[in-house]
Amino acid sequence: MASKDYYATLGIDRSASKEDIKSAFRKMARKYHPDVNPNDKTAESKFKEINEAYEVLNDEKKREMYDRFGTVSGVGFNPAQGAAGPGGPNYTYQSSGPANVDFNEIFGSAGRGGAGGSDFFNDLGDIFDVFSNRRTGRARPHQQRPEAGDDLRYDMEVSFDEAYFGGERAVKFKRFENCPACGGTGAKDGRITTCRTCGGTGETRQVQNTPFGNMMQVGPCPQCNGTGHTATMPCPTCRGSEKVEQVRQLSVKIPAGVKSGTKLRMPGEGTPGNHGGPPGDLYIVMRVMPHQTFQREGDDIIYSTAISFTQAALGGRVKIPTMEGEVMLSVPPGTKSGTKLRLRNKGFKKVGRPTRGSQLVKININVPTNLTNDQRQLLEQLAQAGL
Repeated sequence: MASKDYYATLGIDRSASKEDIKSAFRKMARKYHPDVNPNDKTAESKFKEINEAYEVLNDEKKREMYDRFGTVSGVGFNPAQGAAGPGGPNYTYQSSGPANVDFNEIFGSAGRGGAGGSDFFNDLGDIFDVFSNRRTGRARPHQQRPEAGDDLRYDMEVSFDEAYFGGERAVKFKRFENCPACGGTGAKDGRITTCRTCGGTGETRQVQNTPFGNMMQVGPCPQCNGTGHTATMPCPTCRGSEKVEQVRQLSVKIPAGVKSGTKLRMPGEGTPGNHGGPPGDLYIVMRVMPHQTFQREGDDIIYSTAISFTQAALGGRVKIPTMEGEVMLSVPPGTKSGTKLRLRNKGFKKVGRPTRGSQLVKININVPTNLTNDQRQLLEQLAQAGL
């Protein structure tokens, strides 16, 4: 049986420095660590060889003995195997496996974030943290991040008068709130226990072999939905869901001048946040209903009225309804059909501004159809005069 070549195991030459040995060991240990290669049956034996080579070559006295005799005293020398290998007899090294490894040598002596190989696991977590239940018998406590609650939407139909004058309305809506029976824990009497599936981390991790190397997938624990704990007994009120649907009533002030599509934001009236996060907001979306008499165009109100052709020709004053009562409108002489006359400050208020729109009065000329003989004669005289 040929002696093991520790230099070949680590992929270095015999003149390698101590730093070269450490660097090579870290690289090989990361590659062949059993926890990173759970599906490779040869990974553990390969890792033991790497550990064995490093333990000898990293120690100056052991390395000197190995270079001179091909063996190291006190590590399982077996003279029955005969002489061979680099400089002396074969030997059998009784390695205790990966448990003897100083993992700071693999991942950097400064720990995570320090010098050496620790940057390799900055995103994946320390290898012992990843497999903490198997190596140390303990799990990292789950750090739940605060999550903001969801925003809600409420569609409100607003009358034309409410949009013009403003008003106040009571609205009722449903939202999910923390269960009052269990305090939002999902457990009867608030009694919870560490999740057995994830050990309280709230995450499950799986190593997969890919063409680009070993990739670790991290996802929320399916048993506890990423909370890190489960209910000893589910709350009978919320059935362990932590939230119940409640009816909420609010008094909402409708600003004068709102339009269809206007959104009113009610801060903090959405669903409550999780793990101390802020609640969401409630958005009330307005839809202004049509009016029997008036139409709306932006901040202006449109009203149509009909006058006689003599009023259009001679001019005069006509009574016009507005949202705030009747007013008299002056019609200039010679007004044509389709003319729009403006009543200022009789339109909608501009939200957030002191100004208002106008009311536009569209003039239609009423042409008579049933004329008396006297009326016909008068019109004929006007026609002969060129009018």
